[in-house]
Amino acid sequence: MGTITKEHKNILIKAVSIAKNNGFDICDEFFTDVEVEDKLFDGMSRYYNIIFDHQFARCFWTEEVSMDLFLDGQPEDEIPQQVDLVATLNAGNHPIAAMVLAKKSLRIPMWQYNLSQMALSEDPLLYIKSTLSEMEVE
Repeated sequence: MGTITKEHKNILIKAVSIAKNNGFDICDEFFTDVEVEDKLFDGMSRYYNIIFDHQFARCFWTEEVSMDLFLDGQPEDEIPQQVDLVATLNAGNHPIAAMVLAKKSLRIPMWQYNLSQMALSEDPLLYIKSTLSEMEVE
């Protein structure tokens, strides 16, 4: 990750506010007691603990919306199988590999999709910013 900027601070505050409004359990002191800069500069572990938390992701991206992953050549009218990536991985299975092997499409919760994409991004807060922009358009 590159330099932490004021933009990173604003993204983190806005994202945590949205998640808190949707039920994320974080104390109000996050916004008042300790400067957000301390959370950003303290080896990134503090804010990573927040943005990669499953409860944060559920509240920020919500559980109601799902993402459909289709294999090439699959019928567009096929109803994808609903899969919980976390439960599947915890059971020792890899859902994406299973999808490819079985030639099936999957439907995963949007929070799980975004959390995995954020983990792959070079700057997780800028990934959150891109999804914030999408939320504002809707």
